[in-house]
Amino acid sequence: MEPVTTDLFINGVAGPAAGGATYQLVNPARPSEVVGHAAAASRDDVDAVMWAAHDAFPAWSSLSMAERAAHLRHVAEHLNADAEETAARARLLTREHGKTLFETNIEVTR
Repeated sequence: MEPVTTDLFINGVAGPAAGGATYQLVNPARPSEVVGHAAAASRDDVDAVMWAAHDAFPAWSSLSMAERAAHLRHVAEHLNADAEETAARARLLTREHGKTLFETNIEVTR
């Protein structure tokens, strides 16, 4: 399996860290096996996330609990809609965390 690169997701946009830095994700059962790379957030990235959350707070806080739950259910349905992508996420999580595939299948489909 080819290592994957995971970007940051800030204010609705996926992309690399501001400075372009990444760190390796390794298989804990085989520390020499790199299973992926993740964007290493910088202070600028953290500031961008904080401002995005600050700007989104008024709209989000004005929603009822039922409306918030509906939004979160929609996100969960979207994440689980593609069986192939779900299986790929489970395989990656298995390699990254050293869990069994059974455990990660439960985790990624929750």
